[in-house]
Amino acid sequence: MANERSEKSCFQSKFGGGWISSGQFLAEIMCERFALSQKERLSHKFWSDPYWLKKFKLQLKGANELLKKYPVEVILSALKHPDLKKVYSFGLKSVIIPILDIELNKSKRKLAESVSIEIEPEEPSTEEDRKPRVSFSYKKNVLKNIRELE
Repeated sequence: MANERSEKSCFQSKFGGGWISSGQFLAEIMCERFALSQKERLSHKFWSDPYWLKKFKLQLKGANELLKKYPVEVILSALKHPDLKKVYSFGLKSVIIPILDIELNKSKRKLAESVSIEIEPEEPSTEEDRKPRVSFSYKKNVLKNIRELE
């Protein structure tokens, strides 16, 4: 935690830690969410308490793992998603990662629109595009005989 803003420490701590990294900022958000779910408030420099230090380090580890794959802006916007309102830990990756992928695609689309690059949308397949199902029955049966008569 730095006293001056730098490229690495670009977020202001809500809890009196000065300038902090993006992983620490995300960990603070998750700890704050958890505290609010327990009807508690985090104190100034809450990580000095052994209970909160353990939770903070756990969230920091999870946040840093996500930051290797996703930008901080995408993670922050995903945390506002309705499906993640009651997620209190970055350890729940099975729920968080699909939402992060959605938010990442949204941010890519916005970037493409701002740069005015056209991205062709995927067209849904239609009935005409589908191939007819091939019959696997080679034996003559009653239904096949009727179809041949028509």
